Amino acid sequence: MVKKQKGIKTFKFRWFDDDPEDNYNPTIIHFGNPELKYHLLSPNRIIIPEQAIKIEFSYPLEKGAVFEYQVIGGFSRLDLAQCIYEGYYSVYADAEKYGVWGHGMGDLSLIGVEYIIEERYCMLSIVS
Repeated sequence: MVKKQKGIKTFKFRWFDDDPEDNYNPTIIHFGNPELKYHLLSPNRIIIPEQAIKIEFSYPLEKGAVFEYQVIGGFSRLDLAQCIYEGYYSVYADAEKYGVWGHGMGDLSLIGVEYIIEERYCMLSIVS
């Protein structure tokens, strides 16, 4: 699902096991699954046509992080999911630097992403 406000796109990520009708918000750890493309709804759909974006990682961190990612041809839902996983993996690998507190990656569920088009900037909506 992609909702668009002026200058902002909102993306939802849904995970399913066997039945696409029975889906739910994935945890970040799901995005590290090598078979991710078989479990995400609309994995190959290009949702961000720009080839370079920044993603902000702020929860559950005392010091947020922003990483830049590039994909030739734009970002599919699968590409964006993998970038989110890689970003959190990097943050958790250096947990002290970012002040990770209270939750492991398996506790974090991605509700959605807000993409600010003009800034090419993604903000994650994460709950635990």
